[in-house]
Amino acid sequence: MATRKKISNKKELELAELLNFKGVYLDTLLKRDECQGKGDSLLEILKNIKKERRERAAERAATERKRFGDSNQGIERMKEKARAILNSFDTGHSMGCTKDLYLKIGKRAVDLISLDCTSEYSRSSRWKATHGHLAIGITKQQLKNIEKVHNVWTVRLDNGKAIWLEEEGSKQYYSVKWVEGFIYKNSHSYVSLSDAKRLHFTSKGNYFNKKSFVGIADLKKVGACDVGINAFVKKHNLNKDFGYRLDYLKSLEESYYLNKLG
Repeated sequence: MATRKKISNKKELELAELLNFKGVYLDTLLKRDECQGKGDSLLEILKNIKKERRERAAERAATERKRFGDSNQGIERMKEKARAILNSFDTGHSMGCTKDLYLKIGKRAVDLISLDCTSEYSRSSRWKATHGHLAIGITKQQLKNIEKVHNVWTVRLDNGKAIWLEEEGSKQYYSVKWVEGFIYKNSHSYVSLSDAKRLHFTSKGNYFNKKSFVGIADLKKVGACDVGINAFVKKHNLNKDFGYRLDYLKSLEESYYLNKLG
């Protein structure tokens, strides 16, 4: 009985990886549907499949350039920033959620990127996972100009005005919305530009040691704005009515305003 040849050399391994083939035998690999009609030898099959993949990728790229009105590099930059934005938000479902960011182009809503951050229970479990979903709409210009200012995705407008993304609720009541307000340097205000300036110029001082318990009122003493505080609290699942040890809050992330406290 003839011994079946195992996948071993470089080209065989390359073809297996290209087709995401997890088996070990060459004859099984070559029987895959993707290999049929692509040539008589392994090298010819590999060459034709790679050519076909390149052509499909070029077609997809051309379609995306037409949809988004931008270059390949520009689209990749938009997707990279869109991915960072989506990764900043979560519905709070224990089994995760799906996330979409779409571009508002004229009257159209064009999907730019989708993330699936869900997980499932084991097949033997009697429980069925419940997943959340969030969607964010943004124009190309907003996506180009948006920046993260103290945990808040912010678009600076003229005359000290700004819009930013703000989350509210949790699970089935969760949403991400655009909020209008004002910004001076890195301080947001719902009220006015002068209020944002007041927050920015609030004097700093080392009021606490690392074991001190601090709360929202203490953060406001050193100029933290409500918008940034809300984003920080939501991100780390904190309670605004509680006090927390300063060293614990600092361990969550690097924060300009926490450093101002002590």
